[in-house]
Amino acid sequence: GRQKTTTSKTIALQTDGDGKVQWDAVLKQGAAKDKLAIFSRPEDQKAKWSSSEELEKPGEDLDVLNTDRTKAALEAALGKKLSKGAIQKADTKAPQFVRFTPNQQAPGHNAGCAQRIIRIQEMPR
Repeated sequence: GRQKTTTSKTIALQTDGDGKVQWDAVLKQGAAKDKLAIFSRPEDQKAKWSSSEELEKPGEDLDVLNTDRTKAALEAALGKKLSKGAIQKADTKAPQFVRFTPNQQAPGHNAGCAQRIIRIQEMPR
């Protein structure tokens, strides 16, 4: 028959060079070492090769420069979006005026108005 194999979930207690317990061994259990990066302490996330000068906050001049550059990029992007959606005014012709004499037998005819002037123009898009 089939042999029963049991896997133990117990992990051996591991310590670092100072004798402190390495609790991240629990997190790393069963994970592929090349696919998963586990940061169990804040020091693990800090870049090891950065100097303290590189990690300082930027100065006022760099802050203003980045703000201006960001503002210009946002205005350019917004300008493109607005120009695509804006209603562009087409070449509109001047309106034409037509003199109209209505039929006297038509219902709703106004006897005091012999002629009407009608303005004809293109509808806006």
